[in-house]
Amino acid sequence: TPLYSSAASDVYKRQSLEDVSKECGLNPFYMSRIFRQTLDVSFVTLLTGIRLERAVELLREGEMTNREIAETVGYTSSSYFHKVFRQKAGMSINEYRVAIGVKAGGEEGSEV
Repeated sequence: TPLYSSAASDVYKRQSLEDVSKECGLNPFYMSRIFRQTLDVSFVTLLTGIRLERAVELLREGEMTNREIAETVGYTSSSYFHKVFRQKAGMSINEYRVAIGVKAGGEEGSEV
């Protein structure tokens, strides 16, 4: 849908429902309702899923640090990124890296 593609196309720069709804010319509350009705998911859930999908791609490439990945996918706090990743993936970012056999770019084994 157009709303989904708008949210996904530049998700790394957008930080909120307000940003996306402003670009679409819609009231944030109305847009939130449209997301829920059309996609059967909240805007925040969709945004988190898109960010984490991209984060996993970047983790697999192994060229960036965890902090760089967090910033690239739109998290201003790397510790919050770690928390969200652990909640959704069931393991820490570093545990995920070990599981897929990829080391962090430029990291010396630190988690942040």
